[in-house]
Amino acid sequence: MKLTAIFASLAIIFQLPLTAQQDTAPDIPFCATPAYKDERLTYYQQNLDSYRFLTDDTLFIPIKLHILGTDEGIGYPNMQNILRAFCILNENFAQAKIQFYIAGDINYINNTSWYDHESFGPGGQMIQQNNVPWALNSYVVKTAAGACGYFSPSVDGVVLATSCLGPVNHTWAHEIGHQLTLPHTFFGWEGTAYNNGEPAPERIWFRNRWVQVERADGSNCRHAADGFCDTPADYVSSRWSCSAANPMGPTLVDPIGQTFQVDGANIMSYSSGSCRGTFSPEQIQAMRMNLLLDRNQIIDFDTKFEPVPSEIEFIGPDQNSEVQYDNTTVSWKAVTNATEYRVQLTNLPFFNNLVLNQVTSDTFFQLPQLEIGRNYSLRIQALSNYQPCNEYSETLSFMASDLSSVLYSGEAGGKFTYENPLRTGRDLNILYRNGSQSTDAVQISIFDVRGMIVGNFNGYVHPSDQIQLNTSDLAAGIYLLNFQFKNSSPQTRKLVISR
Repeated sequence: MKLTAIFASLAIIFQLPLTAQQDTAPDIPFCATPAYKDERLTYYQQNLDSYRFLTDDTLFIPIKLHILGTDEGIGYPNMQNILRAFCILNENFAQAKIQFYIAGDINYINNTSWYDHESFGPGGQMIQQNNVPWALNSYVVKTAAGACGYFSPSVDGVVLATSCLGPVNHTWAHEIGHQLTLPHTFFGWEGTAYNNGEPAPERIWFRNRWVQVERADGSNCRHAADGFCDTPADYVSSRWSCSAANPMGPTLVDPIGQTFQVDGANIMSYSSGSCRGTFSPEQIQAMRMNLLLDRNQIIDFDTKFEPVPSEIEFIGPDQNSEVQYDNTTVSWKAVTNATEYRVQLTNLPFFNNLVLNQVTSDTFFQLPQLEIGRNYSLRIQALSNYQPCNEYSETLSFMASDLSSVLYSGEAGGKFTYENPLRTGRDLNILYRNGSQSTDAVQISIFDVRGMIVGNFNGYVHPSDQIQLNTSDLAAGIYLLNFQFKNSSPQTRKLVISR
């Protein structure tokens, strides 16, 4: 059985312009440094219509994911929370027909100064030393320069704080938006507070230059603020709350005295995560132009990623059956487009206290030793690099029992266990265990009701060996399983094959 381990390395940031934002953690600043406006964005905005012919296909983009821990290898975040945040990222970008997938193994790096960095120096070093050129690079850390997240254009890396990757957060989408040249909707107001109730100035001094303030009617939209004409005026660079049902924010007054309410639905605003979730059509076009014109080397034109169904068809064991406590293999049919499966096992009514939480690339899983007499529930999640979170399967329930075992006192002594009853179409797997490292000779035969041998094994077994007898072609019915030992009396057990 192949078990998938997720490993990672890390990312960067340096002392150059960065953008940063926060979603939910109230004790973390929402912005670490002033924003910037990419020179390429001006070209995109001047030519939005000229490049619409490029392609309307969904663009599949690899993300190299780097996850940080301390020097001692501790402090790594919950992987399922990160994967959930990744799926939210793809949900946010579905409207743009841009979809991401996790490229290769996750890169885990043990480095305390990168894992918990309050300034941009360690972050820049992290990115410079770990970025790969064939993907967008994202880093998950404990502390991201004191903010929830940031993108550094100088080293082209996104850094995310674990505490800001919650189920209603759009931190990842916000920072990827920056990486694909989008500024804040309130561009120019970073670090400046709007004077409530007063008309905004015609222009604002920002990073050693004057920036026009956008009017509520959008009449100067192309030359003011973020330069997009379908993102409404926004002067609020501090965190503010709203809801999905009512994404409108505080009432502001533009430079010519027109009042308006800030719209918090845009991902590039600083509204709370519960009301954000959209990009404007012009923002989408700019991001697609950035990928097609300036990052086309990372677009995966060859692979067409398809959705992974959530339904799992179990092969065995049967629902509500008894299983051998120390020799049970759960198997299921392969799911279309799935590359991995998360197997979860619990002995409680709910899956909040797991006995097992493992990922495998196989379509079977050998369960650990179970407690005799306990009821267990198991579920499976079909996954892929493009869809690393999915609905879980229906629950498979069973009880652990000591159904089938053959004890003997041969040269090595030991125990054979196997599944009984056995479902039709499956091979019989017999697990051998003994307390020493020596081998033992055994002949195992299966007899049908006529006394004919329909399955046979003859040879030496080693500790923890699993013997497989071909029974997949046998019809449902009752059989005899005979064990012949070199220095011990033979033993015979009934074997039931059921439909």
